Amino acid sequence: MEEYWKLTSVRINKANQSVAGAGFLIADRHIMTCAHVIAYALGIPLDTQEQPEGEVNLVFAAINLKKIYKSKIVKWYPVTSNQRIRDIAVLKLIDKPPKTATPVSVISSKNRKLWEHKFVALGFTQTIPRGEFARGEILELVGDNLIQIEGTRKTGGRIEPGFSGTAIWDLELKGIVGMAAREDVKRPDSKVAFMIPTETLLEAWSDLAKLYLDILAEGIELELLEIPGGSFWMGAPNDELKSNDRERPRHKVNISSFFMGRYPITQAQWQVVAQWNPIERELNPDPSEFKKSYQGKTRWTRPVECVSWEEAKEFCNRLTKRTGRKYRLPTEAEWEYACRAGTTTPFHFGETLITNTNDFANYKSDHPYGNDIASDYLSETTPVGHFRVPNNFGLYDMHGNVWEWCEDDWHYNYEKAPTNGSAWLSSNKNSEKVLRGGSYHSYPWFCRSAARNHKMRGYRNENYGFRVVRDSIGEVNRQMSMWE
Repeated sequence: MEEYWKLTSVRINKANQSVAGAGFLIADRHIMTCAHVIAYALGIPLDTQEQPEGEVNLVFAAINLKKIYKSKIVKWYPVTSNQRIRDIAVLKLIDKPPKTATPVSVISSKNRKLWEHKFVALGFTQTIPRGEFARGEILELVGDNLIQIEGTRKTGGRIEPGFSGTAIWDLELKGIVGMAAREDVKRPDSKVAFMIPTETLLEAWSDLAKLYLDILAEGIELELLEIPGGSFWMGAPNDELKSNDRERPRHKVNISSFFMGRYPITQAQWQVVAQWNPIERELNPDPSEFKKSYQGKTRWTRPVECVSWEEAKEFCNRLTKRTGRKYRLPTEAEWEYACRAGTTTPFHFGETLITNTNDFANYKSDHPYGNDIASDYLSETTPVGHFRVPNNFGLYDMHGNVWEWCEDDWHYNYEKAPTNGSAWLSSNKNSEKVLRGGSYHSYPWFCRSAARNHKMRGYRNENYGFRVVRDSIGEVNRQMSMWE
């Protein structure tokens, strides 16, 4: 764990290269830290409201202490503010990070019983520039976006300012549950410090993601997020619980940037497009099984289901013709890359779908996975985004709710799979098609990031829906046939 930790952590420097604080890699080129750390680094007032200009120097201290990386501020939540989100800054590296640098595995802390969990954090003090570990205990919630923690460094001192901005690793949940905010400045001799929980961090990160809208009809929008290009390891490692050979061999895939629907396609969006002129086939404007409102939300906010791969393709083709922008289904590699969002755990939440309140995903939760706790099974779809726990890219419902069609033909495993993110197509025009993500009716192991499913392209049922992607501006369609 400590070696992994060192690959995610950065030391943020002042102009004279002394320590301002810490931060961590949350995506390919983005660093998250505290706004007050950046204020120290730039020598500006702590109550600065406007997003500061200027470059921020940082070091991946455990990788190369001498290499200084420059970054710019791309998101700013002031230390003092009337807003719920405070004291968070996001940096974007001007240069590529080290090849061994690894984005953190962020897990949801919403409604989890964190109290009395042991934690570990890596900070950077003036005397130990490569970093040292602090260990302690998570105590209690203080307001909406602050959790009190108590910890000591190895040498016995309190958590110092050099720990501000570091990620807090929960030793029981085995993932990041927050970011150290600052020591208790009102009680300088105490060992009390605070952390910002991951819900707030993910909300801040989601705000940064580039959001694009296509207006389908009055009051009906299609939200798309830009997914940055990068590379990742596709498939499941041999020791992942409930994984199988269909998810292997694990292989590295390079992905170009693209846009993806923030949510699965809703019943409202489907109804609008289904009434546009057909291209290859007619579409039923109201195919879904679930037609009732849910907890005060209209049924039209539920994901559309009972649609086949062929009908999902027709939907994309109609969008393309109407908007002049190329819409399509995601390739299987794009889907897994977008789902993982820099994580390597079975779920983008972490190792499990731990919940006793069913607050993280809609799945067959009466069957636990790993250390999960069984809970009530909903047995129906829920409105998109109902479980407000986005992944690092800002996407919702990537685990459960409805299975999502992909462009690829079904292949039993990844032997000879493409490594450029393109769709893996065969010469069989009647081959089965890939589905990803699991559904409300799926056991949790079928909702893992690596889990795969397949059905005939004309098959429909109440578990199957989809989300759309759009190529980045200037990119050509990369649907490349891989003939067998």
